[in-house]
Parts: sequence; structure tokens; C-alpha cells
Amino acid sequence: MIVIDRSEAIFAAFSRLRQFARYTVGRVTGTCPPSRGSYRQMLDLAESRHIHRVELNALTGLLIRKGVFTQAEFDQQLEDEALHYEAAVQKQFPEVRPAPDGRSYALDPAGAVKRCREEEWPP
Repeated sequence: MIVIDRSEAIFAAFSRLRQFARYTVGRVTGTCPPSRGSYRQMLDLAESRHIHRVELNALTGLLIRKGVFTQAEFDQQLEDEALHYEAAVQKQFPEVRPAPDGRSYALDPAGAVKRCREEEWPP
């Protein structure tokens, strides 16, 4: 009988997900040294996105299976949280107006120029 060390299996799975993060960041940055700060920051965000998604899916699945809450309750809470967060982000970026279906957005050019000037964003 073989005993599987789950920590090794999890590490290997997360390492494989890291490769997808490296690929997607490389598409944005192009060839660059791995020591470049902007590359490392984007890689950290991309890796986190993959790992957090796996962790959240695992936790949600366990809680639903154990009867802590139902799928319907989770879906309702997810929608409520998304709407609440959208309102908060809308206050932060009033110049951006997402379409109701979420497939595009309208940008208030004057508001965008004002933000760039106030926050010293690159042109």
C-alpha cells in the first residue's frame, strides 16, 4: 500500500497552476528578466488568483456538502456581495460605467483625464 502525502500532491498541483500564471503574465510583459519588479508583482497576482479560486471552490464545496448552507443560499449571497462590491468600486471609479450585461463599459473622458492628472497616471 502506498501512502500519498497530500501536502506534496497539493504543492505539485499549485506548482502546475503557477505555470499558467507565468504564461499569462509573459504574454503581457514579453521576454523580461524574472527579477523585474513589475513582472514579479504581476506574477504574484496571477498566482494568487489561481490559488484563491481553488481554495474558495474547495471551501464552498465542503460547506455545501456538510449542510452549513445550501447552493441557493450561497448563490444569493454571492449576488448580494457582487452588487455591494460593484457599488463600492463605482464610487472609487465614477468615470467608468459598466453596461448592464457586463460586456463593455462607457468611459467619461473628462473624468478619466481628471483622474489621470490628479493621480499622476501615465498618459
